[in-house]
Amino acid sequence: MHTWCRSLIYVVLLLISVVISTNTFAYELQVPRQPASACFADLNSDGFQDIILGHKTGWGYTNPSISILINDGFGRFNVVDSTLSFCGYQENLILHDINNDGNLDLIALTGYVPTGTSDFIQYFRVFNNFNQTNHTYTDYPLGRNNAVHKIICMDLPFNEHAICWISNQGLFWGYIVFDDSGVATTPTFYNLDSAPQDITITDVNQDGNSEIVLKEINSISIWSWNDSGFIESSPKCWCKIITHCSDTL
Repeated sequence: MHTWCRSLIYVVLLLISVVISTNTFAYELQVPRQPASACFADLNSDGFQDIILGHKTGWGYTNPSISILINDGFGRFNVVDSTLSFCGYQENLILHDINNDGNLDLIALTGYVPTGTSDFIQYFRVFNNFNQTNHTYTDYPLGRNNAVHKIICMDLPFNEHAICWISNQGLFWGYIVFDDSGVATTPTFYNLDSAPQDITITDVNQDGNSEIVLKEINSISIWSWNDSGFIESSPKCWCKIITHCSDTL
């Protein structure tokens, strides 16, 4: 084979690889409404990670709340379902095995006025064993109707789990415990000195047990779990806020 022919084949193969790389890593997809959060799981048991997309619904009952995007195995996704519509705002979708059956459950937010009442109530909507086709759910009341700022899920001893949340509209944080069979307790709340800004889970003292780290406006508190609930560590860490910097400092 002539040298020029080999060079031409090399150039063609190089162009093909560039096109494949471009198609793989620069992929756009139209979704029905503005995305607000996302989580990932193999929803159709094909070995590829799919996307669960939460939308900003503006508390609309008919706006699409969740879209399911299925991976085709080549890094491209297809919107296969956007029919999950309910009143809520899905900025905090999370996946966790709440009932210890080995399958992930999807935790979302919703709110509505129950039949026979006049009060709007906010709920966690837990989709049990969520996948491409199974969307059965149970609603658990939050106990307060302040807008939820962030949700996390923490594993507790004895195969229990706690859904914890904060609201930057109130001076508190709350949680609901699910026992080893997935049965939920009533919500519990702790009052704070200021509006919470963030909540996360970490092993602060590296003893093998996780703690809640809560960021307020100008302080950080650490909460540990015992049999009766969370206990705040003492003393609280107060943060000095720097509002001005000068070359003369």
